[in-house]
Amino acid sequence: MAAPTTDAQLISRIKAGDRAAFGDLVDKYHDHLLRFVARRLGDDSDAEDVAQETLIRAYSAIDDFREDAKFTTWLFRIALNMVADFRAIEARRRAVTNGAGGAWGMPQQWIAGHVDTDDPETLLSTRELGERLARAIARLSPELRSALLLREFEGLSYAEIARALHCPVTTVRSRLARAREMLAATIEADANHQVRH
Repeated sequence: MAAPTTDAQLISRIKAGDRAAFGDLVDKYHDHLLRFVARRLGDDSDAEDVAQETLIRAYSAIDDFREDAKFTTWLFRIALNMVADFRAIEARRRAVTNGAGGAWGMPQQWIAGHVDTDDPETLLSTRELGERLARAIARLSPELRSALLLREFEGLSYAEIARALHCPVTTVRSRLARAREMLAATIEADANHQVRH
């Protein structure tokens, strides 16, 4: 009985132009990759598409794979980047779709952390505040808006946002700080306006 073909042997064959060898790798790791992606997306409906894109990216970049590395580590690093890219695209799509007046599904704890919930005179209704924040978010530059959505509403880490937006982590921190300052100013101005009227 022949010994199982190792990852290294399959990758050598792929680099030599053997496409069938990549099919063998896909058969070997597809289910594991799909579970890995689904756990990070929290939604099975998009996991298959992201997993397929990961495999396509891996095949395209196979010449960059170092023979001394572990294939699954390399593959799942690509998958993490694809998940981050997917989240960034989804956040941008929602930003465009919901625009200035849509329902953003503002998390209650995010709103509570930015207004004085103990003072009924300055607390706007959740719905009204959500709409005003949506308008404020829509007025942010695309760079600030994407960073904010990925952090506050998608829960990505700074490193994941940096990969998704193709910028350094320091730039992500700076964009988030500016976006939060602008939104806090908007909330404060709205609250003061509400008190005066």
